Amino acid sequence: MKQKFIILILVLLILLNFQSKSHAIPIGPIKNIIVELVEKIPAFFDDIFKRGKNIDETVVNNSSREVDNLGVVLKDQDTILNKISNETHNNYLNNLKNNSNESIALNHGVRITKTATKKSVKISEKLADLFDFEFSDSEEIKIETYIIKSWVGKIYKTSLYFNQPKYEERMLLICKDESQIFYFSIILNNQNDINRAYLTDQINISNNMSNFKKQELLILLDEEETKIMSTKPLSANEAPSDYFVIKSNQLFEHIKNSDPEAVLRNNKKSRSKRQIDNKCYKAKLDGIVF
Repeated sequence: MKQKFIILILVLLILLNFQSKSHAIPIGPIKNIIVELVEKIPAFFDDIFKRGKNIDETVVNNSSREVDNLGVVLKDQDTILNKISNETHNNYLNNLKNNSNESIALNHGVRITKTATKKSVKISEKLADLFDFEFSDSEEIKIETYIIKSWVGKIYKTSLYFNQPKYEERMLLICKDESQIFYFSIILNNQNDINRAYLTDQINISNNMSNFKKQELLILLDEEETKIMSTKPLSANEAPSDYFVIKSNQLFEHIKNSDPEAVLRNNKKSRSKRQIDNKCYKAKLDGIVF
């Protein structure tokens, strides 16, 4: 019991220090994270006793790590909500959860004719029947062999983090690095259609400007440890210009490259070392999942 109070005191000190430095962030998101952390405490101590570890040593090591992680989460949440706004954040989440697949597609620039052709029992093997490209449907697409049509989202089913608090078939992901914030809408429950991934928003942290429009993304890698998405090519004989790598340990990387083979080769590895500024989170109302 004494150790529990120590953890709570450390957490509260971080929260008070953090809140004193942040003026724009509403109290709701911070309150949600406190509740979430408190809910995890029983499981944390159950695990200690089950493993039979030295409790004092384990508490010190784990509480220190949890406090460090909490500090990073609060800092990232503060940055995200101050740049995007709490209202916009909640609107993106509510739209994804409540709107129809067709409405979401149209909101991300997919034309109505393409949406209608996707509603068939048998999934077409032709890319032009599945995706809305800027060029003629009759042209041969250079990167066709790299595109996964019927992906399942393995990383979301096996990752400990992306399953919190439960596995969801519609997820709003917020991924950031040191200079940008990305919102991705993931739909895994499409009926009579392939699963879909969309870039919902992007904002530069330094100037609040955006370099991307809302758009549907392509899936190039769908593994338990790594998922790679890309923008669509602007012409049939070109490669995508931007790639988005998500790892099961929440690592995120935005890559600008004209060679999809190089991107795939460099990322078909085990988990990369976690970097503080490069992380992906699941969104929830008023904040992010810790």
